[in-house]
Amino acid sequence: MESQPMRFTSDPTNTNIIRSCTNGAIQLRDSLITSHLIISADSITTDWNPPQVEELSINDLSSALELKPEVLLLGTGVIQRFPNISVLTELMQQGIAIEVMHTHAACRTFNVLVSEQRAVVAALINESSAQADSG
Repeated sequence: MESQPMRFTSDPTNTNIIRSCTNGAIQLRDSLITSHLIISADSITTDWNPPQVEELSINDLSSALELKPEVLLLGTGVIQRFPNISVLTELMQQGIAIEVMHTHAACRTFNVLVSEQRAVVAALINESSAQADSG
């Protein structure tokens, strides 16, 4: 069953806001992103190529951590999956709150935290249901 796009409100400022999210595509302003990405209020990285969530290391999140987040949202694709406890522990030791959720929820949460002017970074695994079933 094909899911309907999740629509969000648009923001006329220069702040990065996610306009919509479907399985396999994230709409940012006039750009449709089909790759994995790291996003903050003022930065977008589309060349992030993470391993499977369960195999993530702290080094795989270095691009996100360079942005100095207070909160790191990890969008794990179409289903919620958790990285190794060592990754979560390292982030907490660095004073970074981490929230792990499926990518649609991470997109919604990102917009809320950006609108509150929080120092949030989202590392989003962008996959379709078919990719998740085969991985």
